[in-house]
Amino acid sequence: MAMGIAVVVGRLGSIFQLVWIIIGAFNGAIGGCFLMGMFIPMVNKVGVFLGMGVSILSTGFLSYQTYVRRIPTTSLATNIYSCPSGTDFSLATNMTVEHSSIQQY
Repeated sequence: MAMGIAVVVGRLGSIFQLVWIIIGAFNGAIGGCFLMGMFIPMVNKVGVFLGMGVSILSTGFLSYQTYVRRIPTTSLATNIYSCPSGTDFSLATNMTVEHSSIQQY
């Protein structure tokens, strides 16, 4: 087991990152169990353990795919330079209206 952890840490770069990934996987499962117990009164221990297992396995799989295999991800643009002209509604404009264009009611 120590050799496996050493290989994973070698790919991650830091033992602290591995520890936070493991803590995150278990905290999500424990939080889910707590919320199930609070809001679903008919839950039993089989459902809780099954939910914890699915949560730990899915979080572990996603963590493995993200941090160990280093699958490249594509980032979306965070600016508006590639947007078509006339679609920028994010900035408020200060507009002055002439007195002659105001209709009197």
